[in-house]
Amino acid sequence: MDQDVDLLAQRVEKQRAKLDEEVTLLDMTEKRVTAAESDRQTAAREAERLRTRAKKAKRDARRLSSEAKRAQVRLEAIDSDHAQAVKEAKSRGKSVAKRQQKLAEAEGAHAAATAENSSAARSPSTRRRAPSSPTAKKAATPRKRAASSTTRKRTTKASSRRTTAKKTG
Repeated sequence: MDQDVDLLAQRVEKQRAKLDEEVTLLDMTEKRVTAAESDRQTAAREAERLRTRAKKAKRDARRLSSEAKRAQVRLEAIDSDHAQAVKEAKSRGKSVAKRQQKLAEAEGAHAAATAENSSAARSPSTRRRAPSSPTAKKAATPRKRAASSTTRKRTTKASSRRTTAKKTG
């Protein structure tokens, strides 16, 4: 029986060694489970954070896309307005040049008429001709004809002086 007790004691030792080994493996596995759970939670938080960032990036991309479209529309409107303004400025420039030319013609005609009136007032018998500038001549000629063809009486002081000077002279 002694042999049976030794065999049983060896068997107990063998089982105790296997149990210790299994307990050690269990502890290591539980630590691994705890570490894996911690890693899983970290990975889950990271995945959620990245999903949230992706959603925000999509919203930002849509917002930026619509802002870009609005900016493009504004750019096209500004380009159109600029082209219209350039066209209008060109037209206004031509109009101003035309008006300046007409003003110069009118001033020339006025100067010629003033000179003619002042020379007529100085010496009614010797009339001097208007300056021979082409614009003054063109503008003064129709007025001379219009003034000489009318027979109406003038009521200004200068014209009444001229009329009395003609009658007496």
